[in-house]
Amino acid sequence: MSQPDFASDAIRDHVEMIHRLADGLDGVLVVSAFNAALPKDKGVVTHHRPGDVEGMIAAIEAHRDTPHMNVYCGLQVMRRGLARGQRGGEKDIVAVLGLVADIDADTGNNAGECPLPPDYAIETSPGNMQPFWLFDRPVASATAKDIAKRLKAVTGSDHGTGDITHVWRVPGTLNWPN
Repeated sequence: MSQPDFASDAIRDHVEMIHRLADGLDGVLVVSAFNAALPKDKGVVTHHRPGDVEGMIAAIEAHRDTPHMNVYCGLQVMRRGLARGQRGGEKDIVAVLGLVADIDADTGNNAGECPLPPDYAIETSPGNMQPFWLFDRPVASATAKDIAKRLKAVTGSDHGTGDITHVWRVPGTLNWPN
């Protein structure tokens, strides 16, 4: 009997959740993988339409065990038609699916408190975490940006918290510091 693959299960659960939240939206979900050992790495960026769960999982799994590769995806749906290899920017956001706080105890960026219990959290390294708050329905970028700025202020977290275009580590993948 084979052992359960908890990393693959975590990846699948995360991807399925994002696709459920993005259901019915006309756009793409973006996966980005960057090599932390290469300072000017442009990374590998793939686009996935809502519903393409297996394609997105394959893109993540392709880099899951690659030394120094950090794999990320955001909680935003970007417009279709992004150029190949591009993540997109704020002007490309179709909708935001939730927000994340980047709370790093080792840098002192955890002075505040979580305003509400998160839907779930990822421990990125000992003492460092990323709590996720998912929206009941997709939110316009202007609304999400206002909430993100307030979330950053109340949590005392890193700059990525206030950036609605930020990408976040995928559960089940390794954290390779640069």
